[in-house]
Amino acid sequence: MEAMFVLDTNAGSVRRPLITSLIFGTQDGGAWLYAGTSAGDVMTINVMRTAVQLVHPATRHGVGSMIMSSSGQLLVAGGDGSLTLFSNDHMWQNMQPFCRVPGSITSLSSTPDGAALFVGTKEGSVYRVACGSFAVQSVSQGHAGPITSMGCGAGAPGLGAFAATACADGGVRLYDIQIGMLASAAHPGPSAGACLSLGLASSGPPAGELMLVTGWGDGCMRGFRHPASQPPGGGMAPVWTLPGAHATTSGCGVAAISMAHRGHLIVSGGEAGEVRVWDTATREMVQQFKQHTMRVNALSILRDDVHAITCGEDCSVKATDLPTGASRAQWQLATGPRALAVGQDQVTFVTGGRERHISVWDLRVPSPVRTLPQAHDREVDSLAFLHQGAPLLASGGGEGIVKVWDMRAGAPLAAAAAHTDQVTSLAWAPGGSCLVSGSRDGCMATWQVRA
Repeated sequence: MEAMFVLDTNAGSVRRPLITSLIFGTQDGGAWLYAGTSAGDVMTINVMRTAVQLVHPATRHGVGSMIMSSSGQLLVAGGDGSLTLFSNDHMWQNMQPFCRVPGSITSLSSTPDGAALFVGTKEGSVYRVACGSFAVQSVSQGHAGPITSMGCGAGAPGLGAFAATACADGGVRLYDIQIGMLASAAHPGPSAGACLSLGLASSGPPAGELMLVTGWGDGCMRGFRHPASQPPGGGMAPVWTLPGAHATTSGCGVAAISMAHRGHLIVSGGEAGEVRVWDTATREMVQQFKQHTMRVNALSILRDDVHAITCGEDCSVKATDLPTGASRAQWQLATGPRALAVGQDQVTFVTGGRERHISVWDLRVPSPVRTLPQAHDREVDSLAFLHQGAPLLASGGGEGIVKVWDMRAGAPLAAAAAHTDQVTSLAWAPGGSCLVSGSRDGCMATWQVRA
């Protein structure tokens, strides 16, 4: 059991800002306590006198974290990305940051040998700062906003499985599922808005390259390529931009993207309910049809690359012939389905939404063939079928729970929580080696599933 005590300091004329971090001095037997504040100051507190001895401005935008160096000097990390070392027996005059990292620092740690610092930021990134040279190296870059879409794929044989994520903050990331982040895409700019949707092609010419197609709030589609030869930690510059892909008078934004299994077509759905088909090589629109009167929430291309199933906020689900745009079947639901997935047999598909249950459909039947009642405590936001081996379905709910269902029995095999907010996207890694989930909490989780 740890002992705790309360120190009611006499701040005198010092106003009481929010204390963001506390640390005792290591060279003075705990006689001094340092308090970082939301105002960006560091207060030096005399523990015996319980009084603030000194207040010194340390950084802008608040003190994010503090640690003591091996020599007993105070290292202060700021909300402006600054790192400042304070010394001189509390006579902190004209101290200047020795280093800056991109973003607002929230955490700070030193390696055991004192050779480097690891710096975490509010934007979800981790940096390594070498002591001495102060060289800054990006270790990983996460998301600072909700993950809106995700896809999994494989590169050339022997290169493993990959996951790509899109975020409401405009971030696009590519991960090797085994080793972590490989690359991040440069943000197109504030006018692009949120990255709403993403499609990941398994491979493409030249061999070993991965292609990401992303849909944005400004109605544009942007393509990125990542070569297998590129070392981890690099960037992905856009190789093409398709302006106005889904910018109409009724709505602007690319709400859903799916890529043909042969990679020759891209199918996208818009905020106004329109569905468009694009030639991957030329980026020319080869077909368009107004399938829904409201936002397209999800779409999936069947294995034949000829038919697609779409669901919209207008409470409808439709099966469409891609070359002609002709409707093959349609279903009307009580509420707008948020998620959609097609089964291994390419005849069964499932939907989920605000009603909290999962509906199982057959393309040849007008009504659900089965219902998985009360699948989640809140709305069903994501669904993904395993397409190899056992007939497994993964579902993600608004309460942050991920479940795996045995579709033969119609019963859950497992349920677990790794998220603090709704699970917005699910994808099985190639071969069913694992399941990947993305959430509004900005986190991506990898799950090992054994049937």
